[in-house]
Amino acid sequence: ALLLSFASPPAAAAAGLTDQNGAPFTLEQLRGRWVLLAFGYTHCPDVCPTGLYTLAQTRNILGPQADKLTAGFVSVDPERDTPAVLKDYLALFHDKLIGVTGDLTAVDELAVRHRVKYAKVQITPDHYAMDHTASFILVSPTGEQASRLHHGLKPEALADKLSSGLCAEGALSAEDAATRKMVQALLQAGVPTVRGGSVG
Repeated sequence: ALLLSFASPPAAAAAGLTDQNGAPFTLEQLRGRWVLLAFGYTHCPDVCPTGLYTLAQTRNILGPQADKLTAGFVSVDPERDTPAVLKDYLALFHDKLIGVTGDLTAVDELAVRHRVKYAKVQITPDHYAMDHTASFILVSPTGEQASRLHHGLKPEALADKLSSGLCAEGALSAEDAATRKMVQALLQAGVPTVRGGSVG
């Protein structure tokens, strides 16, 4: 299997979260859709920009399949990452990315729910950084955590894993699923095939 699944904590929605437009936000609003989350902060010097670039490019590679997936960035630094800051920051990467911030209690609840750790690290009296888990978290349409994907995946590899996993869960069109089923049958029969597009 391309996606490694495990049981997740109860899917209780965290209160006190807002999106990059200042509107109240909970993952319950996204029930029925696949959600790919990254946790981080806008002052991150390298890991977060790289992760957001990966999310943006992955959406582009998925093409029409990306319409079935919501990609979000959850700030672990709500002290500095206001909705307005998040909105400007995410606009640098992709216009379809959702930003999530809120009070620390709400962020803590969401982080615990998805087994994400983070900590404030004081660099100087006037400057701090945030240590945090750097995985992509895939949430199923039922609100359960489906997978934890490595942050270092290239966009092509991440798109391939997502495409395969979504197809396995029936999230792709019937035509796409039928095509994949046919190719899998050919592979089992020992018939050579050419890998391309969304067919694996």
